[in-house]
Amino acid sequence: MYCRTGQRSYTAGRILEAHGFTASHLAGGYRLYASAALAAQGELACVRCR
Repeated sequence: MYCRTGQRSYTAGRILEAHGFTASHLAGGYRLYASAALAAQGELACVRCR
């Protein structure tokens, strides 16, 4: 999951993990992903929410 800065998706992921789901979020949010620096690296930065 993702949000603009990563904080809300992290919080939502923690709640889902607490209820038995496996969740990942886009570290740094969509804003960071969309920036030229991350796009130039060509990699996603999804991490487990734990």
